[in-house]
Amino acid sequence: PSPTPEEPVKVATEEIKLNVLAFDKNGEFVSGVKAEDLVITEDNILHQPSSVRRLPANVLIVMDTGGELHSVKTLEKTKKAAAGIVAALKPEDSVAIMQYSDKAEIVAEWTSDKPRLYAAIDRTGFGRRSAFVKALKLSKDFLSKSGLDNKHLVLITDGTDSFNDLASTQRAMRGLLSSDITVHVLSY
Repeated sequence: PSPTPEEPVKVATEEIKLNVLAFDKNGEFVSGVKAEDLVITEDNILHQPSSVRRLPANVLIVMDTGGELHSVKTLEKTKKAAAGIVAALKPEDSVAIMQYSDKAEIVAEWTSDKPRLYAAIDRTGFGRRSAFVKALKLSKDFLSKSGLDNKHLVLITDGTDSFNDLASTQRAMRGLLSSDITVHVLSY
């Protein structure tokens, strides 16, 4: 029987978020994945998803602008890599930009405005040292406090730190990797 307008209808649902990347047999990325393309295994039981949707990405691009390895790492290469990432993202994705050298700092807050992001990338400058651990901690705090879903951290770095030892770097990385942030590294 149909409910009357006064009777609320209650339906129990459960949504599970899974990050999915699809590649063809040649290793090429496949976009437009549909529910019928996927099978989920849980406790050896196959499940067909009822829906698939792309959540807009929220990407923090962290640019290492410190000067440890001048012969390999240049500010121009770092800027070009950051601009390439911005160019590749969808219009509904949101991006923030951070640079670190002698200190870590946010140079562009969350926006989908690509010209504004390119301008922020162009404003970044080279420093003498690299505060890698500070950048990792600031990145985690910035992304965690954002309240956003589908968080990605893109590190464009050589991974050196002028101020901390390897143990400090490893602790900072473990802290980041234990969060709900997907980490991507572009290294020199």
